[in-house]
Amino acid sequence: MTQPTHPSTASDNKALAGTAASSAAAKMKVLVVGATGFLGAKILRNLAHDANVVVVAMSRKGAAPNERADVEWCAST
Repeated sequence: MTQPTHPSTASDNKALAGTAASSAAAKMKVLVVGATGFLGAKILRNLAHDANVVVVAMSRKGAAPNERADVEWCAST
């Protein structure tokens, strides 16, 4: 049995638009594991150029010698 749908109102549409705008403005946090390796370093460089992404890099070696200032580093043990 399906429930009847109710027509959306202007306030419903405004609330949905506000939710979409606030989630679009929020930055996504991404962890790159193996960030000093061959593939991880390439992924890290590409993500670091995206203004909508906060990058956290993880490596057994620690931060790379040419580390970017906008990337947060953590060492794995």
